[in-house]
Amino acid sequence: MKTRYPLILSYIICFLSGCASFQAGTNVESGRKAFLIDKDENALGYFERAAQIDPAYVYGTALQQNIWSYVGRSEYSTGKLLQARNSL
Repeated sequence: MKTRYPLILSYIICFLSGCASFQAGTNVESGRKAFLIDKDENALGYFERAAQIDPAYVYGTALQQNIWSYVGRSEYSTGKLLQARNSL
């Protein structure tokens, strides 16, 4: 009976980490859409939330981009040059 608890705990951790990655991905998608229609402030908010959820999040399969490249580009577009430099 004692051996089942670590297994159940590992399933829970795996499930929660998948949820966090999904949530970060949803924010990145929303941010990309906002960025494409020149809503840079909105995009920055989405990208910052994604970076808080998963700082190592990577978008895409062929041309993989780290979340910080999106944060930096949004900061640059909104005139936050010092922050953009640090993010990039």
